[in-house]
Amino acid sequence: MKTMRTIIISTLLLLLYGNAFAEGIWTPYLTHIDSLDVVNAIAIEGDSLWVGTNGGVVLWDIKKKTFKVFTTADGLADNSISTITIDHRGVKWIGSIGGDNLGVFGPNHMEARRYNISAFDGSRWINYDRDTLGLSGDQPGNLYYAGRINSIAVDAYDTVLIGVMETYTTNSRENSIDEFHIVMKDQSGKWKVIYSTSGYYIGSSIVLLNDIQDNNIIWNVSGNALRKIIRPYSSVSPNILPMDPIELGSLAIDNNYNIWVGGGGVIIFYDRNSLLTFKSDITGITGFCRAISIDRNNVKWFGSNIGITSFDSYAWKTYAPDWWVHPSWVYDLNSDNVWGLSFDKYGYLWVGTNKGLY
Repeated sequence: MKTMRTIIISTLLLLLYGNAFAEGIWTPYLTHIDSLDVVNAIAIEGDSLWVGTNGGVVLWDIKKKTFKVFTTADGLADNSISTITIDHRGVKWIGSIGGDNLGVFGPNHMEARRYNISAFDGSRWINYDRDTLGLSGDQPGNLYYAGRINSIAVDAYDTVLIGVMETYTTNSRENSIDEFHIVMKDQSGKWKVIYSTSGYYIGSSIVLLNDIQDNNIIWNVSGNALRKIIRPYSSVSPNILPMDPIELGSLAIDNNYNIWVGGGGVIIFYDRNSLLTFKSDITGITGFCRAISIDRNNVKWFGSNIGITSFDSYAWKTYAPDWWVHPSWVYDLNSDNVWGLSFDKYGYLWVGTNKGLY
């Protein structure tokens, strides 16, 4: 493997947790480098911060304050990263975005389906492509123009579940059709599709999350549904949520094992028995919530295109710097958008956005 190059990243900002954060202070930390300022995913392992960008995976040592970048030259399957998960053995599972993912038809629509998965154990890369996952081929007349690995979950028994989203249209190009797939890699190394659904714009995200209370459960959010997948993952439960016409895109479990779901203008609380929905007139989150993280005090933090919003079970409060570009509507992608949130072991909150890491 080639020696990884150490880099200095711009628009890398650290949002301080504690007194500074309570005052809403956003502190600039490093400087700008092209293609690494679109942050799609964050994962933390000890003193290491793994950041998925449009230019590869950035590794920052929190204590040493040094950076390295992994690209296809080092063995990574693809440089456009959509998700990162670290399993209990320390293996990094990294998913990518298809080639033509902006909703614009390119000269070769198959580029949209060339998303990949990389597994990295610290010294060796193992890469998987779409064919490996066992997904079916093109249907006659379908033009695919978006595809990505949305989420990866690995259970305590080394079973890997992959959430895949694809979008296509027919030759008429009148309507976009979304497909969601959940693909499983079992302990024998075989891949198989365990769940698929499709429809006219059913959503843009499929999220998978290990249950911290029960090692035999993985939770799934996709479209307007929250589902439970129980080992051996042979089936997916019916939707737990009421069939409201909302899109969901984030999922977290708090320190009391309650489940929080975020989406377009709504936050949903599920205590595993009953549901409570918080709408934007209560939360102040008028944008789309794409990330949720829980701090050591069980305060919930929600990332959206209006900034970061905290909820301490009593009050909702939103933080955003003065230069933040606010959305003109709930799904505005031209605004600043939070794509990832994660607390490190020192209590600092790291925020990934479409315009840098904070």
